[in-house]
Amino acid sequence: MIDENTLNREFEVLNPNKVWCTDITEIAYPGIKEKVYISSYLDLYDRSGISLSVSQKNHIELTNESLMNAIKASLYIL
Repeated sequence: MIDENTLNREFEVLNPNKVWCTDITEIAYPGIKEKVYISSYLDLYDRSGISLSVSQKNHIELTNESLMNAIKASLYIL
């Protein structure tokens, strides 16, 4: 699902916990066949890391775990 570009490249955020960004990074080690995938969430207010999950598979469970961890962490920030 592709949503409207609501940020419109405006990455300055005035309050914490209002705008998060996410990324999945694939890391491959030379000489090793397996890869590692990292799913992370950042708060654009101060670029702080909210959540990080690591897996040997790039699957929906990885992103769901990272999102749920971010939501749980944000409850402590509020």
